[in-house]
Amino acid sequence: MSRAAVFDSLFYVENNEDVASAVISGDFENGLDHYVLFGGLELRAPNSIFDPLYYSLANPIVVDAINQGDFTSAFQHYQLFGEVENRAPSLEFEGFNPET
Repeated sequence: MSRAAVFDSLFYVENNEDVASAVISGDFENGLDHYVLFGGLELRAPNSIFDPLYYSLANPIVVDAINQGDFTSAFQHYQLFGEVENRAPSLEFEGFNPET
């Protein structure tokens, strides 16, 4: 599993001030709790590599599957299928071919 498929709690909290405040105030135990309940659907980045907006735009069928309840977020799809299907996690990896 690459870094693109791993949730980075420190990155998430540091890049979402509202989440940091909610964790400090005890509304959420940690950043992952917020991400699972809200952040994934709000297209917030779970780490410094995965861009959920890019991934959603590049993979409209994934958005359809999320809307049908098959996945909780674009990131969940990437973790389960996208990485092994060689789908780009962000614009920087567009056209990347791991076999070459």
